[in-house]
Amino acid sequence: MTGTSTLTTSISRNLVTCIKWALDESFIAQTSEDKELRLWDPKTLETIFAFPKKQSILTTCDISTDSLYCLTGSSGGNNFGCELTLWDIRQQKVLSEFKGHNQGVSGCMFLPMHQEGKGLIASCAADSTVRIWDRETKDCVCLASLDGAGPLTSLTAYPDSSLLVSSFNQGIHLLSADFSNPHDPQIRRRLQY
Repeated sequence: MTGTSTLTTSISRNLVTCIKWALDESFIAQTSEDKELRLWDPKTLETIFAFPKKQSILTTCDISTDSLYCLTGSSGGNNFGCELTLWDIRQQKVLSEFKGHNQGVSGCMFLPMHQEGKGLIASCAADSTVRIWDRETKDCVCLASLDGAGPLTSLTAYPDSSLLVSSFNQGIHLLSADFSNPHDPQIRRRLQY
C-alpha cells in the first residue's frame, strides 16, 4: 500500500517544527521557524488564523482534547525564550505563559491525568528537565532533572500517570507522576531503555 498526497501547501523559507491535528478534525496546528502558531483548515490547507509572532522560534505544539486550546514551546537559552504558551483558539489570543526552563523547550502536551481536578500540562527541554505545570496557577508542580541525559527531545503521556521522554544521550526514560501526596507531587524514574 502506498500513500498519495491529496493536498500540499508551502510558505517560502519557513521550516515547520511541529504539526498536530485537532481530535475533532476542525483544524491543524503548526509551529515553525517564523515564530508563529498557524491554524490550517484540513480540507483546503488554507490558513484559518496566524497568531502574533513570539520572540523565539516555536519548536513544538499540542492541542487540548476539546480542541479549544493550543500549547506551544519555544526555543531559547539563558532564560530567554524557553517558555510554554497557552493559546485560546476561540478568542484567538494568548492566555498564559509558563516559564522555568533555561534552555529550549522540545516537547509539550496536555496531560490526560489530573491533580485534584486541576488541568495539567507537561514539558521537556534541552536543559534535561521534565516539568509538570498547573494550567490555572502556572506553577511548576513537579520537576525531574534527568542528569546525564543531555537535551530531551520529546515526550508523551498515558492516563496511568506514566510519561515517556526521549533524550540525546540516554535513550528513552519511563517516568511516573505521583500525586498521592498533594503537597509534594513527584516525578519518579522507573526505567531507561
